[in-house]
Amino acid sequence: MKEVYFVTGNRDKYSEVNEIMGEKMNHVDLNLTEIQSGDIYEITKDKVKRAYEILGRPVVVEDIGFYLECLNKFPGPLIKFFISSIGIDGIYELVKNYKEKTAIVRCVVCYFDGNELHFFTGDVRGKIISPKGKENFGFDPIFQPDGKKKTLSQMGKEKHNVSHRGIAWRKFKDFLEKN
Repeated sequence: MKEVYFVTGNRDKYSEVNEIMGEKMNHVDLNLTEIQSGDIYEITKDKVKRAYEILGRPVVVEDIGFYLECLNKFPGPLIKFFISSIGIDGIYELVKNYKEKTAIVRCVVCYFDGNELHFFTGDVRGKIISPKGKENFGFDPIFQPDGKKKTLSQMGKEKHNVSHRGIAWRKFKDFLEKN
């Protein structure tokens, strides 16, 4: 695989991506302040370009969006701040009385080699349910993908086959293998 540096300050995310990719990626823990935007592609583009400016070598970043139908697609890419404010229990409490509990989770992986930007997207549709599962990573305990009987939190390693992150990173891995 090409020499690529995954820029993230989140150790859990780094571990999960290594499991998905099937090999240990180069990791750089840069504290990049994230721009506040409702456009997940704008956020990843900004992060990857700033990471490249600092490192001067091929870099990859990711961002996650969590789009609740009942809240007109809010919080979108602001999910990290939403969880830190009200927690997953708060999200469930907010959504539980709505008839529409559908959510779309999106992972956008952005790779930049200094010349060209490449985006890889993974979307999964599902619904919000009461928290279930022991793995407490982000919104995993309250998100049940369509067609599944478990939340992402309850799936263990099986999660990588159906998750937004798994889909996006496998697309990136395929790209690296072909280029």
